[in-house]
Amino acid sequence: MKAYDKLRDLLSAALNYLLQEKLISLDDSDEDFAPLDIRVKLLDKDSIILVNKNVFGEVRLSVWWGITSKCKIGEGLIPENNVLDNVVDVTCTVWVDTHERTCLQGYGRRGLEGVFWKRSAEKDLLRLPTIKPVGYEKEAMSYRHDSGIIQGPSNQ
Repeated sequence: MKAYDKLRDLLSAALNYLLQEKLISLDDSDEDFAPLDIRVKLLDKDSIILVNKNVFGEVRLSVWWGITSKCKIGEGLIPENNVLDNVVDVTCTVWVDTHERTCLQGYGRRGLEGVFWKRSAEKDLLRLPTIKPVGYEKEAMSYRHDSGIIQGPSNQ
């Protein structure tokens, strides 16, 4: 199992949690969408889930998995003490398309941003269960608003 597939499982677990708790909707016409910054126990580790929405019908989903008590997010998703190794095991961000098709954008590692994991956390990451997406696709070809490219299996 590839680590990038497990990162998509981690992101799917976070998105499933947000949907199950009705903290967000994947309806791109949702005008009452407010940014979220929540602390939660995710797949047996303390975590932070951050969510923002843009005008293109996309949701930016970030997960900080395995945070320590020292973890305080500063501006731009950078820990205030600026040393990831001291505050988190794994970080990852993905855009969720809610306009054309509901999916985590890209395939495998393509479409994932801000990826970091501690070498000591890699075994935990690779042991994550396969997460079934609820109402969206875990991987899909999609148009990226910021780069204007189509991502899919043919351009990995």
